[in-house]
Amino acid sequence: MAQEADEITTVETHYFPEVLEHFDDHGHLIDPNTKFNIGCYICHVANLGLVNHASEQRSSLTHEPFAVLPRCGHAFGYQCIMGWLLLDINKKNPKCPACRKEVYSNKNSPEVFLIVGVSPPEEQHMEINAIRKSLRLKEPLSPPSQTGPAVWDFIRFAAMPHGP
Repeated sequence: MAQEADEITTVETHYFPEVLEHFDDHGHLIDPNTKFNIGCYICHVANLGLVNHASEQRSSLTHEPFAVLPRCGHAFGYQCIMGWLLLDINKKNPKCPACRKEVYSNKNSPEVFLIVGVSPPEEQHMEINAIRKSLRLKEPLSPPSQTGPAVWDFIRFAAMPHGP
């Protein structure tokens, strides 16, 4: 079905192979009228930190950093998925909360997932490309080399337990 010039497309799926269809081969948004409203499947509180920077702003009150599970393509808030994977019931055989596919290719060597949804607008395309590559390889990737120490500080912070 053809889209009218000003019609807004809202992407709501947390299944990233479908989300990536809205980006070109360089990781840039194809249609400037695309809006992302991808809620975390686990907490249902915040949206994943993927936005159309031309029309939306990412806020820590409404958006959260996220991770995409490379073996199945589902995305979740980073702290939510890490909490899910650390639950006692999931420690021996962690599975995706959405499709129940095994999360790790080797249960004896859990991977660290790339945190995305934290880059400045001009670098979001690098996150998109990293997600695309991770899904193609079916394994987590290291952060893009252009990412500075601030993201690594955030990774260390996000991995730390919060609360009392």
